[in-house]
Amino acid sequence: MLALATIRWAADHHQRDPLARSGHPALGRGQHLVGCLCGLFNGVVCKRWKIQSSIVTLGMLNIARGAALQISNSRTIFSSPDSFNEVGVLPLWMGAVTLAVIGIQEWRPAPGSLRS
Repeated sequence: MLALATIRWAADHHQRDPLARSGHPALGRGQHLVGCLCGLFNGVVCKRWKIQSSIVTLGMLNIARGAALQISNSRTIFSSPDSFNEVGVLPLWMGAVTLAVIGIQEWRPAPGSLRS
């Protein structure tokens, strides 16, 4: 799914979509729709045909990868802005704060729980 969403973002980027051209890949339009449609497909298949979600997800992985290869004509896309490589990179202190908050939430028992 990542490959398909990236190909969709690159298509927006090369078509001069102002949101995709702003430099931040999370601001494009198409990749969010691709992710939602793939998730909807997974959910419908799991619910309707009662297939385990891990199996459906692996199937969707192959479908999305095939679609990405078909759309890109099996070519590698080289032209992406430098900010594309910065997605998901946090400063060290933000990562430490995030881990601390998660740790506190997990350590503290929830109201009404049986943990003491």
